[in-house]
Amino acid sequence: MDGWQMRVLLVYPKDPRFYCGFFCTGTCESYFFSVVRVVGGNASLIWSANGRRPVQKNAVVQLTNGGLSLRDSNGTKVWSSNTTGNSIVGMNLTEAGKLVLFNNEGTGLWQSTIQNQTNTTSTNTTSQNDYCSSGDGLCSEGLCSCPVGVDGIEYFKQNQSQFAEVGCSRITPLSCNSPLGQQQLVEVRNFTYLSINETTEAFPNIKDMEGCKQACLQNCSCGGAFFRYDSDAEDGYCFMPSRVLVIREGQTANYTFTSTSFIKVQIPSLAPSPFPTEPEIVPPPRPKGNNLAAIAAGSGAGAFLLVCFLIFILSMKLRKSKEEEEEGGDAYTNQVQVPGMPVRFSYEDLRRATEEFKERLGRGGFGSVFKGMLPDGTKIAVKRLDKMGPGMREFLAEVETIGSIHHFNLVRLIGFCAEKSKRLLVYEYMSNGSLDNWIFYGSQGPCLDWQTRKKIILDIAKGLAYLHEDCRQTIVHLDIKPQNILLDENFNAKVSDFGLSKLIDKDESQVLITMRGTPGYLAPEWRESRITVKVDIYSFGIVLLEIVTGRRNFDRTRAESSSHILGLLQKKGEEERLLDIVEILDEDMNNREEVERMIKIAAWCLQDDHTRRPPMSVVVKVLEGVMEVDSNIIYKFVHAMGPPAVVNDRVSTAVEASVLSNPR
Repeated sequence: MDGWQMRVLLVYPKDPRFYCGFFCTGTCESYFFSVVRVVGGNASLIWSANGRRPVQKNAVVQLTNGGLSLRDSNGTKVWSSNTTGNSIVGMNLTEAGKLVLFNNEGTGLWQSTIQNQTNTTSTNTTSQNDYCSSGDGLCSEGLCSCPVGVDGIEYFKQNQSQFAEVGCSRITPLSCNSPLGQQQLVEVRNFTYLSINETTEAFPNIKDMEGCKQACLQNCSCGGAFFRYDSDAEDGYCFMPSRVLVIREGQTANYTFTSTSFIKVQIPSLAPSPFPTEPEIVPPPRPKGNNLAAIAAGSGAGAFLLVCFLIFILSMKLRKSKEEEEEGGDAYTNQVQVPGMPVRFSYEDLRRATEEFKERLGRGGFGSVFKGMLPDGTKIAVKRLDKMGPGMREFLAEVETIGSIHHFNLVRLIGFCAEKSKRLLVYEYMSNGSLDNWIFYGSQGPCLDWQTRKKIILDIAKGLAYLHEDCRQTIVHLDIKPQNILLDENFNAKVSDFGLSKLIDKDESQVLITMRGTPGYLAPEWRESRITVKVDIYSFGIVLLEIVTGRRNFDRTRAESSSHILGLLQKKGEEERLLDIVEILDEDMNNREEVERMIKIAAWCLQDDHTRRPPMSVVVKVLEGVMEVDSNIIYKFVHAMGPPAVVNDRVSTAVEASVLSNPR
């Protein structure tokens, strides 16, 4: 070999030195993401992620909270650590030469394995445009420093002062409850966000840098704003990741765009004076004997009048507060519209758009949905909520949260209306309606072919995986059913009503609540009101069965032995005759192994023990053929012997932040 070179990401500085980065030999026409051991200028290959699949010069390594991945210069994913669902915050090299991914507590969640060491011809290492991945930090040549605000204030601290490559964290954590002005964006010069070359992650409708910054400041989920200008375009792209985990030094020469980077920080609150001044208290003179009774009587009467006066003032203030709440609170509701966030419509606007709510598309437990059209010709679906939430501010806060969530397989919230007692939500219009109109077999046979059904199943899984694992707060839908899966003109499936659910902090593995759901789609743990994301996975399993088999989960028109789909699945699963539960095996479903595999995925999602159900990200990989189905599926289901019981129809106040928090 003519020698070796390496673009370094991480360094273990003590002898023997270990380097992690892009390794190449000879003329460096291709690269390997590797760990090498260097002694006396000689390099030994310790580990390689893509030993059989080299990448090109502009390949990218990306660290997210789901793990580490390698993409080639064309964006193709070449390798992944397969740690989706874990809260990864950084990576480092150990003294043994192992690459380790760790969480906030410093616990290693994944590590590379030591492979057979291969010696290469020695030359000096070079590091051109080096970069590394870690926490919120500025990283170059395997070392990281912390950004400083333009005001000179330090907003970040190193996670471990003795290990600079571990990166930085905010001194004052971001708070969604902070008033406007308590957060700002720190510009990071000469660094850019690694995912900025993938424009599919950009926020729609934000075309200028100032709009991108303002949208980030208004969006609780935004951890930083990254704006990209292409050299041949007038408009730019806005990126607002919830966590800033990967930034790179400089601009890559082969990129045809420039970018500007900002990280959101919390402005520390002003501390009170350590020496507060207290007024001197002078005791009043003691009254003498004969005056004591008179003073007591007068004091009692005065106290009574004072209490009456305070009650009057309090009732007036409460009345005024209620009126201001109904009007929307001018200071809160008249704020400037932020690009990319939901648009505020007047009730009159939506009344005209729907021709006075003429065409009803459907009705749910909390209101009706009407078809409408905006003045620019955009078709919309307007959901008119029949029941009021607890307050305007809570309603608007949750609308903002829902509006900040963007994914191709989630129905997009365009806008809303909040006037006095009126609450309306405006969604993108889905021309093919809900999934339940297309999947159940009738006298004319199936409406959708097998390939379309498979695509719809994958679309639903991707949408749920995003809600469960890629949002700043884990979102549990709580009411997955065909009626809440909508189809566009190309039969792309999108999950709807995902914002009408309980937001659960990522640190909470489960919450104890009482909720409503839809009978037939409820997981067994609803009996104990113990709710995790696994209840959605159970509901997804039922929907998957309905899509594949063409049967409803419970059909009273059938014989008792086949009326309940779970009972049929249990019976045929034990008999190893899963295909018997499919209503009609069409000609385009002639791949019986593929159909049977789908049913096994559904059964995996339907395990009574919620810990045995796979996370949605794993379901996506199984559907894509990257992973295999669990071979130890138990075909015993609690709900198999009869129709599921209707759970309590009430919603506890601990869950109901607003009417938006209720499943449909």
